[in-house]
Amino acid sequence: MNRNDAAELKLRHDKSIAVYKNLDLDEDEYVIIDIQRSKIGLVYAWAIVLILAALFIAAAQVLSMMTNGATEKLLIILTGYLLVGLDLIGGLVAGSIYRNNKLTVSNKRVFARIQNAPFAYRRQTIEIEHIEDVSYVQAGIFPSIFNYGTIRLSTVGDEHTYSFTFAANPDEQYNVINRVVQAVDEGKPTQLI
Repeated sequence: MNRNDAAELKLRHDKSIAVYKNLDLDEDEYVIIDIQRSKIGLVYAWAIVLILAALFIAAAQVLSMMTNGATEKLLIILTGYLLVGLDLIGGLVAGSIYRNNKLTVSNKRVFARIQNAPFAYRRQTIEIEHIEDVSYVQAGIFPSIFNYGTIRLSTVGDEHTYSFTFAANPDEQYNVINRVVQAVDEGKPTQLI
């Protein structure tokens, strides 16, 4: 590696350390791509939240019209609005969970942070050299129109498949990951990509 490449590697490493403080990067390691999720996943979640809110309000209105007592009507309406409030809080929690799922690719490893519930997450690190196959799936009219899909990484040996759903621009992100995997396969793990 010549001086310019070494300086470029150091610069990229320092920038990666500054931006990705939660990753434990080696001295000659830098982040190449941070796989972004499509905003459409949030749109789907909030569409469900809004539909449920409308159903709760409609049910409260219908039930209150069927009741004669003023106290019962008030109780039904308050219950309906309480359910709407809980529904909106659930939407905020779902949005936070969606945004907290991350897939970051360095020149040596893939770092995944997967969160499925408010207080439950796991981290996985996959060495690039163990990735056997990189692929993506973009099936259906909405993924094609809104340009999102699922990126899959398959490992050698125990044949685990790691999936990252709702990846924005999966073709572009797949191409970057594939170039990194090919560079490592060719014995160039610190190649400046």
